[in-house]
Amino acid sequence: TSRSGMAKSYVDKKELGKLIDHVSTFGRRTVAAVKSEIYEDAVKVFKESQEQVPVLSGDLRASGMLEVDEESMSARISYNEEHAMDVHENGKQYTFNHDKSSHYLSRPFSSIFHASGYDKKLVDRALKRAESGAGWTTFKGIRGSPGPLADRTQSRYSE
Repeated sequence: TSRSGMAKSYVDKKELGKLIDHVSTFGRRTVAAVKSEIYEDAVKVFKESQEQVPVLSGDLRASGMLEVDEESMSARISYNEEHAMDVHENGKQYTFNHDKSSHYLSRPFSSIFHASGYDKKLVDRALKRAESGAGWTTFKGIRGSPGPLADRTQSRYSE
């Protein structure tokens, strides 16, 4: 966590580095395919976290961001509101409405990246992608939005 209360989860870069080293023996197309598959999984995590994040004003949900750094091969999903970590950890036992929940980032992250057999499935998908010649995913940032449940009258930001 940071002082701003940013909520985040991560996979150790060493783990991903070992995986990339392993598949690099198959060639550049396969490495690009692995990066694309990882990015697409990060997009799934982000979209699922957007569905789970509690919404009042929509400020927390809208502060969500997915950023990709191709050079370091990292994807960062963050929620940058001051109260992000408090809501994520829910130490005060808030009750959330509309099937929203705490751990809105770590839960989808774990269900995808820490799933049993993830590394093998990732390699299989990447090899299939490389063999098929499927297009590579364009790496770009994705931002959150307040969403339909937001009561913008409770937002600190004027529109």
